[in-house]
Amino acid sequence: MKIKDALKIISDKQRELFLIGGVISLLDWDQKTYMPRKALTDRSKQLSLLSKRAHEILLSDEVWKSVTFLSDKENIERLSQKDRIIVERLKKDAEKARKIPADFIERLSRAEALSYSAWEVAKKRSRFDIFLPYLEKLVELKREYCDYIGLKGHIYNNLLDDYEEGMTYEMLKNAFDYLRSRLSKLLDRFESEEDTEIHLSVRSQEKLCKIILKYLGLGRDSFRIDISEHPFTTRLSTFDVRITTRFSRKNPLSSLFSTLHEAGHAIYELNLPKGKFRYTVISDAPSLGLHESQSRFWENVIGRSYNFWKFFYPILRKVESRINLDMEDVYRCVNTVKRSMIRTDADEISYNLHIILRFELETNLIEGKIEAKELPDLWNEKMEELIGVRPKTDREGILQDMHWSTGDFGYFPSYTIGNIYSAQQLYSMRRDLREMDSMVESGNFEEIKKWLNTNIHRYGRMYTSEEIMKICCGEGLNPRIFIRYLEEKFGK
Repeated sequence: MKIKDALKIISDKQRELFLIGGVISLLDWDQKTYMPRKALTDRSKQLSLLSKRAHEILLSDEVWKSVTFLSDKENIERLSQKDRIIVERLKKDAEKARKIPADFIERLSRAEALSYSAWEVAKKRSRFDIFLPYLEKLVELKREYCDYIGLKGHIYNNLLDDYEEGMTYEMLKNAFDYLRSRLSKLLDRFESEEDTEIHLSVRSQEKLCKIILKYLGLGRDSFRIDISEHPFTTRLSTFDVRITTRFSRKNPLSSLFSTLHEAGHAIYELNLPKGKFRYTVISDAPSLGLHESQSRFWENVIGRSYNFWKFFYPILRKVESRINLDMEDVYRCVNTVKRSMIRTDADEISYNLHIILRFELETNLIEGKIEAKELPDLWNEKMEELIGVRPKTDREGILQDMHWSTGDFGYFPSYTIGNIYSAQQLYSMRRDLREMDSMVESGNFEEIKKWLNTNIHRYGRMYTSEEIMKICCGEGLNPRIFIRYLEEKFGK
């Protein structure tokens, strides 16, 4: 085999994987937005077939022979730096894929498609029993998956590695134990007795979302926004990123923040490495935690900042003239600290207690210490213990998130990792962009986007998220920086 032939094989196969992945994402996006309910059976089969095909490509002998040939010490030294990075990453992915039987991928993807649909029905009816058998099946499959991967240490590491390469259960446990007590104290300290309300029509909410997307530079040529039960972002191709939001009369500004959140994901996706890396494993984020740092940065660090509301308040008043609150009142309103039932509505302090709750439950579930049927009661007990509220229904408790219905065990910690990373990025950005506050106040986000692109986006998967954070901020995950950020912000 010649080096150029092996490089062509892995280039062609990666392109095929990228394109199939886009089709899978399109089908998934459609299921969560516009798909007729009766299409579910065929959709689950379509997703299952394509997922199996993608997996077969990655574990094919052709790819494996090429990547091992190129990884040979003598050959890899003859590669360009870019080719070397691609080969190293692809080999790691292929090694992992070869541990998992193709028929398992088919079974898992079909179960996930059916489970998501069952969760939608269960949530609408607030009946966990509808979702329970599907969840039990997914837990069984995820334990089987862990057996195939076989990483050292805690069983949860096998799931966590899919979202946070290099992170371990032990590292997370230490960080979460540190946050647990400090966040509880901050919640007690800064909990607000005020209950200011903002009233916005759905039409006004839509207008505000479109306006902020325009300021962020997300145009129709490579981006669109739709509505779904649970907001999400997906990339269908290099220049086709979709986000969704939802509108609420009870919490009208939640649509703005969910749009800012998903826009952060979209900006990242649209700025991942292109050129030689376009159809390769490098044109992806190294972890969901780093991805979440981008969404949480725009949603919270920028979107809930004082300077942002000095800029956005006049826009709010122009869209909804009936608002009788001044800018200071609105700023306090969007930063109100209170004990919320719903994770996505939670403030910056209590939000991470919601994540710790989910982390503790899903690790115990995968370990076999608890059973799925126990989850509603355990969830309610932990909500009372950690946040001081107790859900009255399954809808506002155990069924509020879609993640377990799509098999995303190991995903939830990424949110808190993202919050921590975003605070670290803020302090580094302030060091480099001395006029950052005035930029935000004037609605000029271009330099901020350039900084993120230079320091985060452009690397793709060249490095792990921890390595990128060390390049960008001088250190990896540091929960103490996040506590510092919260104390400085809310202490004012």
